[in-house]
Amino acid sequence: MHTLVKVVAVMAVVLGLAGCGSDEDPGDTDPTRGAKSSDGGASDAPATGDCATPEQAAQFSVNGQIVSQFAHLPTESWSKTLGNLDDLDEEVDALSTLEGDDVQAAIAVYEQIPPIIEAGLGGDTTATAKLADLIGTDPVEALKLKNTIVLAYGKQCQGAG
Repeated sequence: MHTLVKVVAVMAVVLGLAGCGSDEDPGDTDPTRGAKSSDGGASDAPATGDCATPEQAAQFSVNGQIVSQFAHLPTESWSKTLGNLDDLDEEVDALSTLEGDDVQAAIAVYEQIPPIIEAGLGGDTTATAKLADLIGTDPVEALKLKNTIVLAYGKQCQGAG
């Protein structure tokens, strides 16, 4: 079941992002294809070669959803979740090329989360409080951080919007 949930989540995000892409010829090798600034010109968005893979972005989205719930759960419950939190630091690192003040602020928060998760999974009962101090206890607000990153990925790396 665990693998099925991950596969479905990855497929949903990848298919959703692919549907938002450019209508240009898929053989187009211009790495900035689809990246536009607010005035319609080319943006300073990272070239797609500098972006996380769709799989990394999808897994980050799943893991971000999980992390958003941890700030109000005791650490004993953390190991019972679905997802692969072991790779969260790599996913955040891969997404760190995204641009924008809001996105970089969200990434700065997420860069601090993996050691807290690791400590909590290792039995550190103060990890819940540390995570709550970082992302708050409202899952909706925590999801806004994750969504800021995921939406920026869609716009800057998949040519959406």
